[in-house]
Amino acid sequence: MKLLLVVSDDDLIKEIAQNFAVTDANVRVIIADLFERAQEILLLEKVCPNYIVTDFRFFDNKTGLDVARLAKNCTPPIPVLMVTASDITNKLIKQGAEAGVIEI
Repeated sequence: MKLLLVVSDDDLIKEIAQNFAVTDANVRVIIADLFERAQEILLLEKVCPNYIVTDFRFFDNKTGLDVARLAKNCTPPIPVLMVTASDITNKLIKQGAEAGVIEI
């Protein structure tokens, strides 16, 4: 069974993730509403999912880049998909590359 970690405070993204898990019995979804919960899952509970989908910005002033940095602690490397309604700027692209983002 594959494990998908969704890090989002957006209800629509969480609903889409839950519906995906219902339609594919081979995927288990864990949802973290806040960056701190994702940090607990990845570092304290030592859960390394197969995939991560994350918002770019959170209410707690953390970003998907912070999530990508946490994911770098897992072996093998985890694909991280970041979603955002924000404009992508050169600054964000540079920050993404520093966090280990392969493609923006």
